[in-house]
Amino acid sequence: MKPAYKKLEFGSFAEIEVYKAFSSLIGSDETIEREKFMFAGGTRGYYADIVLPHGCKRLKMPPKTIVEIKGTLLFDTIHRYLEMYKTNKTDWGVSAFCIVYINSHVPDEFIAKYDNKDFRIISLNEILCSSDTNADTVEEFHEEWEDERDNLITKARDKFSIGKNTLFLGAGVSIDAGLPTWDELLKKMLHKYKRRKHNIGRGDYKRVEKVCAGSSIITARYIRTGLGVSTSDKEFDNMIHSILYKKVNQSQLINEITNMVVSNKVESVVTYNYDDLIEIELSKKGVPNFSVFGGNRALYGELPVYHVHGIVTMDAKSGIYSTPVLSEEDYHNIYKEAFHWSNIEQLHALDRTTYFFIGFSMSDPNLRRLLEISQSKGDGGKNHYVFLRRSNFSNDSNRDMENLTILKNMMNDLGLNVIWFKDFNELPQLLKRIY
Repeated sequence: MKPAYKKLEFGSFAEIEVYKAFSSLIGSDETIEREKFMFAGGTRGYYADIVLPHGCKRLKMPPKTIVEIKGTLLFDTIHRYLEMYKTNKTDWGVSAFCIVYINSHVPDEFIAKYDNKDFRIISLNEILCSSDTNADTVEEFHEEWEDERDNLITKARDKFSIGKNTLFLGAGVSIDAGLPTWDELLKKMLHKYKRRKHNIGRGDYKRVEKVCAGSSIITARYIRTGLGVSTSDKEFDNMIHSILYKKVNQSQLINEITNMVVSNKVESVVTYNYDDLIEIELSKKGVPNFSVFGGNRALYGELPVYHVHGIVTMDAKSGIYSTPVLSEEDYHNIYKEAFHWSNIEQLHALDRTTYFFIGFSMSDPNLRRLLEISQSKGDGGKNHYVFLRRSNFSNDSNRDMENLTILKNMMNDLGLNVIWFKDFNELPQLLKRIY
C-alpha cells in the first residue's frame, strides 16, 4: 500500500469557513465528519476534508458525500479529483464528491461541463449566500478597512526600519512600466507567427484561448507546440525581447521600490518578472546589484535580484539571458523540484527576513505553497506584508465584502498582513510611507 496523501492540519481559514457554513446548514439529523481517512485497497489513501454521512438537504447533497476544500480552483484540480473519485467511489462507499472553492482560475462554462449530480463544484460564496455566518465580519470589514490600513502601514514602517527585508515583485510592477501582461504577450506571440503555415496562426487569440479553457499557461504550451518552436531558437528569443520592451514608460512604482532599496534596509529582491527594469533603475541610483537566474551568485556588496522565472534583459547585447518560464511544462519543471535553486532562495528569504509582496494577486498556488512551508516553520504570526488591490471586487455588495474578508483571512493564515489599495496609482505613495 502506498502512503496516504498528506494533508495540512485542519484549521486553515478556508476549511474553518466551509465547516462553519456547513454546520449552519445541516439539519438536526445530519452530521459532519472532518479529516476522514478514505482507504482504497491497492491504491494510495486519501484524507477527505469533510464527509457528510447523512448528506445536506439544504445544499441538495446526498448521504455519503465527500467535500474537498480548495483555496483556489485550478484546471488540474478538477481533473485530478474527478479521476480519483471515479476510480475509488465503490471502495470508499460514497455516493457523491463535492469540491468547494474560494477563488477560481477556471471559467464558469468550463466548470459547468464537469458539474453534475454526483460530482459537484461550488464556490464558498454560494454556501455563504445560504447562511448568515459572515454578516458581522463583512460589515466590520466594510467600515474599518482604511483605518486598519493606516495601522498596518505604521507597523510595517517600524518593521522595515529594523532592516532584514526582502521585496517580492509581481506582474503589477512591470505592467506599471508599460510592459505587456501575460495575455498580451501571448497575443503578440500569435500575431508574430500568424504568417507561418501553422493552423494555430489562422485563427484569432480568442479561439485559441477558448480551446485552452482560458488558461494562459496552457495557451502558451499550445502556441509553442503548434508553432513547432522551442525556447532555444534565437528567433524565439528575439521575438520575446521585441514584444517585452516595445513600449517602456517611466514608472513611479519602480522608482519608489528602488528608493526602498537605497535606504539600505533591503537584503534582496525576488522578482517573478522577466525584465530587468529594477536593476537598471538601481544602477542609475548607484546601487551595486546582480541579476541571479540560476546557479550564479551575487558578490559581496551587490544586491541580489532573483529572477525565479528567468530573465530577458533590456540590453539584448548584455550576454545575460535565462530562458523565461513561458509555458506549463516550464512552470512545472521549476516547482516539481524541491531543491530547485529558486525554491531554495525564496524559502531562505521567507525564513530569515520580513517580506513585502508588491504587484501580486497571490493566486499562484506554488507561491502560496512556499508561504505555507515557511509559516509552518515559524511562530505562526502575521509578520509580513502584501499589497492587494481591493477594487478587484467591483462594488460594496455583501458578496464582494465576503470575498474580501475571506481573501484577507487566507493571507493572514499565510503569515501576511494585507495592505489594501483601490488603484495602482496609490501604491507608490503607500510604499513611500513605509521607508
